[in-house]
Amino acid sequence: MNTPAEIPPRTSFFARLFSWPTFRRVLLAFACLVTLIALFYTEEDLRGKFAWEKCRRALEAKGVDLNWSSLIPPQVPDDQNFFKTPGINEDDWIGRGSRPLSAVIENARSDAPTNSLLIAEVSIVPSGDSTALPFDNTNTSVQIRQRINLTLGPISISARQYAFSARTIGEIHPARVNLSSDKPLTAAAVASLFPDRLGNQSNDHFRIEPTGSNAFRVLLQTAPEPAADFLAHTRTFEPTLDVIRNALERPYQRMDGDYSQNYNIPIPNFVMLRSLAQLLADRAKCHLLLHAPGEAVRDLLLLHDICLVTESKPTGRPMTLVAAMIHVAIIGLYADTVAEGFQTHAWQENQLVALQDQIAHTDLMPFLVTSLGDERVFSVATLEKTRPDDLFKAVQSINGGTDTWRARLRDPLYCFTEFAPRGWLYQNLVHGFSLHPLDEIGDASNHLVSPGKAKMSEDELNHLEKSPYTFLITLYRPNGPRAWRTLAHNQNQIDEALIACALERFRLAHGDYPETLDALIPQFIDKLPHDIIGGQPLHYRRQPNDTFLLYSIGWNETDDGAIAVDVNGSRTDDAPDWVWPNH
Repeated sequence: MNTPAEIPPRTSFFARLFSWPTFRRVLLAFACLVTLIALFYTEEDLRGKFAWEKCRRALEAKGVDLNWSSLIPPQVPDDQNFFKTPGINEDDWIGRGSRPLSAVIENARSDAPTNSLLIAEVSIVPSGDSTALPFDNTNTSVQIRQRINLTLGPISISARQYAFSARTIGEIHPARVNLSSDKPLTAAAVASLFPDRLGNQSNDHFRIEPTGSNAFRVLLQTAPEPAADFLAHTRTFEPTLDVIRNALERPYQRMDGDYSQNYNIPIPNFVMLRSLAQLLADRAKCHLLLHAPGEAVRDLLLLHDICLVTESKPTGRPMTLVAAMIHVAIIGLYADTVAEGFQTHAWQENQLVALQDQIAHTDLMPFLVTSLGDERVFSVATLEKTRPDDLFKAVQSINGGTDTWRARLRDPLYCFTEFAPRGWLYQNLVHGFSLHPLDEIGDASNHLVSPGKAKMSEDELNHLEKSPYTFLITLYRPNGPRAWRTLAHNQNQIDEALIACALERFRLAHGDYPETLDALIPQFIDKLPHDIIGGQPLHYRRQPNDTFLLYSIGWNETDDGAIAVDVNGSRTDDAPDWVWPNH
């Protein structure tokens, strides 16, 4: 038997490594580490909870209600509830179930045309030909656009970005265009004279193809759908539209569901609402193309009123930011469609009165203000009412998330909600409430939106110190500035539409537009809306050719002289001024 001095060094090392004294030291070190971690979590939890309780007391002292129970809507009588109307399947209108109505709407909307359409045949002739358009003349492109417009006839762009035509495909005959040039032209050179697309925001592009020596043909990538065909296809959906009209006469829109947990509340089926809004807008545009403004107004009035589904009456709460922005988007689509009727003077007095009455009661700001306030209550309720094990599921149900554990471990949100001290989540609440409130970017009582406050909010978030105490804020704070800009633009469209209705009624009565907007009061409008940006009167000028200019100074808060088109001559919502599109 070997003595200790004779134990080989390697054997001695492993013997010491796995000996009881070594194991005891490791166990003690591990216990100390666990104790330190526990103390760290306890200290951070207490620090965060204390900071949040102090913050909450301060907010409640200012009158801020952060109790989720105050947002739970009361029960309403079934015979006054939209969702309980005979013929209305509640599951169709809420984000659950098989959603058969969505499938019906998609079928009613008709598929966009797919065939291309020959609209022009181009020949290159020598210079000096009096019948030809000179290739290098700056006015040639304008004349070609005019010829295309004459060839196609009245066109309207669908809400799904393809074109409707007042004519049938058989009634559209290609234009013949002679271009004079002393040198051969390529297809790309000819294409430079044609518009990039059929209409603003349309996906219908032009394609130029050679057909021989100095000859080309111009095809519209997608043929327009005849308006009459679209209306015939959607006629089978009209009984459903009548059911919806009758249901919307009921005063309340309370959905059945579990309101005890904020992340389980029922929400409207926003995809279906968008599809329904697009269908109604397209029907109205087709009626206008076929000179049936009365039918167009009928669809427009319903398009406007389906926003009621998002309003959650009787209390209007809980209101989510998504619901508020869907409301804003639908009203924007409504205003765009109303504008098309002004471009051809399609609206008559009785239709203008109906539209004006509906528009006069349209104010988007209270919904966004309410939703931003309710979003704060959502965040408080999510933290205070949700067990730690369910916290990630709660946030995931709102923002979407990952399914596998491998993916979850790569998800910063999962790692934070699962492993961070709960006190850090409270600290995120504290720091979130220390930022400038997003609902104060707009002033609903005075009908104003402040781009300056929106910019301050963006800068405040961009310069927020990165730390565990601000992690959730930087990831998931609502994009309030963007929401307010979209609202301001669409509310401005509605305000300008209200004035446009009064102006058109004045023109029908007097044969021309007035010199000033004040001439509209009180016969054609009770009160003129002011510019939602800055609060000054909207800019107005009577123009030649039976048109007028009406615009807001826009998001840059500067009068840029009604600049509202891009370099290609197409309207753009990013232009400096927000101009009413009446021509």
